[in-house]
Amino acid sequence: MRFIISLSWRTLKTGYEEQIRYSPWIKEHVDKAEEQWRMFLLNESPDTGASEHYMFFLDYLSNGPDLPSRFQWYTLRGTDSTLVINKSDIVYAYTHIPWVFFVSTIFPVQLSGWQAVRIDKQGKTAVAFKLGDGEFGRFLIDRSQIGLSAEQKNAKVDEKIVKSITKHPERFLTSESFKLMIEESKRKRSHKLKDLPKAVVGLIDVIDRSLDNPTLDSLQQKVVAYAHNLIANDLANLTSDKATEIDSSISRILAIASVTHLDFHCRFETDRINAAFLVCLPETKEEQIRLASEILNEIKNKRMSNDKRFMLCFLLIRMTQYCPARHYTTSMRADLPINNNHFINW
Repeated sequence: MRFIISLSWRTLKTGYEEQIRYSPWIKEHVDKAEEQWRMFLLNESPDTGASEHYMFFLDYLSNGPDLPSRFQWYTLRGTDSTLVINKSDIVYAYTHIPWVFFVSTIFPVQLSGWQAVRIDKQGKTAVAFKLGDGEFGRFLIDRSQIGLSAEQKNAKVDEKIVKSITKHPERFLTSESFKLMIEESKRKRSHKLKDLPKAVVGLIDVIDRSLDNPTLDSLQQKVVAYAHNLIANDLANLTSDKATEIDSSISRILAIASVTHLDFHCRFETDRINAAFLVCLPETKEEQIRLASEILNEIKNKRMSNDKRFMLCFLLIRMTQYCPARHYTTSMRADLPINNNHFINW
């Protein structure tokens, strides 16, 4: 309780003059709360005052409603504080640190729909809770956009971030910011899938579902995840013409392979990748790897020396039985834009 009140007192003092200037009527209530909190913090009074104090946590909203750009960065990685006067003339001190939000009431001293997240006099709160105040949700969205506007005006902020990542890549790859960056990229890609042909959607799905390689250590897996994210973004941002071209090539190869029962592959390139799609008929893993390696070597030998793009080989392999460890192949089949009879013999 003392910690939360100390945060709210600082927030109140920081925003006091500006808010009093715009809304003089709140002065009496703000002064009363400030005195009560100050006396409690200085041990001049055991009473925390009539105000109620609330705390809640917000995790990543992977399946939530459409949210504006950078909202998750604000809630999970940002800090903020302000003295709030909302449209209903409710006044409170709002303080935010990554993942955690604190609200201390000033006027009125109780907020409707907030009882589940109220801190009691002993400093305890519920583990599970639901916040029943839709207006506060809109407030969070507005605050996230205000922070974004200020950040966009200062290009030097981005430059510092890039320099920090370059200087300390390991720290970045193991940070919560990296995890959030990957999740946000997936969220943005999901909104673009409806405008892409199904074969391209299938390729993106393969990348997003890719499993960790047990032969790599934790940091190496992070590097691979970063590369996968760049590749998936590249495919999601294809122009309509390029996406249609790749879709047609894959459909053609699938049709040929289903008739001839032979291995076939097609090549395609984008700004970030130099790739092949291989219909791979051999059942043994060793033979599948051999064919894929041949194609990758072919790509490597033909590319220019200054070509820094990723080299990829997507395999559609014959599955004699369902294997959970390779569920991405089954997923890809379901998404490909061809008739089921193309797969009868596979």
